Amino acid sequence: MSELVKKTAAELVELMAKGEASSVEITKAHLERIEALNPTLNSYLHITEESAWRKFPFGEVRLKISA
Repeated sequence: MSELVKKTAAELVELMAKGEASSVEITKAHLERIEALNPTLNSYLHITEESAWRKFPFGEVRLKISA
């Protein structure tokens, strides 16, 4: 399991700002975690993986603009 899924949103933003993690890595880690656990937990009714991949670059763009 990736350590990224254990981080808070604030910690993930900090990692992205430092260039230590990308939105692609964070998205991938969380989607893999959902895929691994959802069959047991049934926490998600519908997983919109395609939508997540279409949106991932925008987080980094917003972060760079606000810096």
